[in-house]
Amino acid sequence: MSIKITEPLPDSVEIVTSTDRILKQFSQLCEHRHTPIGMTERSRNYHFYWPKPPLATRALPGGSASLDAEDGYDYADRLFSFFTKASLGDLYFWAIGNPEIGVFRGEFSYEIAWWVRRNIIVTPTVLLSGSGDFVMISDEQWHISVIGAPHETITTLENEFGGAQCLKRNFLNYSEKGFVGFGAEGTDWAYKYPIEWCGWS
Repeated sequence: MSIKITEPLPDSVEIVTSTDRILKQFSQLCEHRHTPIGMTERSRNYHFYWPKPPLATRALPGGSASLDAEDGYDYADRLFSFFTKASLGDLYFWAIGNPEIGVFRGEFSYEIAWWVRRNIIVTPTVLLSGSGDFVMISDEQWHISVIGAPHETITTLENEFGGAQCLKRNFLNYSEKGFVGFGAEGTDWAYKYPIEWCGWS
């Protein structure tokens, strides 16, 4: 698949020319898990990247440009507030499996989130901290993101969303409504994999 970036880079973003260290860091933090469900070929062959221990993990509805009030969830502002409070600094981001499209670096912002969504159309995408202790993987097609980070960073995330139980309850509600993946099949997938892996089952 040949994909070219058509929009200019935001002023706050730069292209990373030496990517070996970043891609190796990602491979050390995350693993490629086979997550089949359903009878379609797509479902049987579906894989999802998931942060490895000792990183704690939490799932979120939506992708990197997160859901807003029009979607019935006020996640966008809370997600960006979390990025600010967690003091993550510059992040590296790219399309997993397609780094030839470009690996980019910049401090996360609304502008960057929407630029990624418009230009890096191959999913999933990853946001990785330069310090190597934070990763966010977003699958825009299955409408789910997962964050892996130390427990203290996860606590900051949970507090931003109203506490651990509120974050869990919102994701369960989102899944039960069939918003993950494609209807009932996606709901089953969410319960079998991300919900269980987050320790929410």
